[in-house]
Amino acid sequence: MQVFDILLDDDFDLKIKNGDLVIGESTSQHVLLLLASEQGSWRRAPFVGANFSKNINTNNLSTTSVIADTKKALEIDGVRVSKLEIVPQGIAFEGEY
Repeated sequence: MQVFDILLDDDFDLKIKNGDLVIGESTSQHVLLLLASEQGSWRRAPFVGANFSKNINTNNLSTTSVIADTKKALEIDGVRVSKLEIVPQGIAFEGEY
């Protein structure tokens, strides 16, 4: 299922074209925001957030637990995750809402 929402630009500002908000397919944007968020960042959904940046910078945390925590956060938001792994370029992710 495709998800449509108001889009953000690369600086996380509202994307505006010809004076109007831009609406488009936003699955990757939602996933990016979940990965960038820590639990407690979203006032109305305090358990949303992957704590990814916090987890990835912890020296004693295993890759397996980072992937498990990230997958759990995505599933809480309604994403059916079919692939999630850490690769040298970042995260390889496949899934849909």
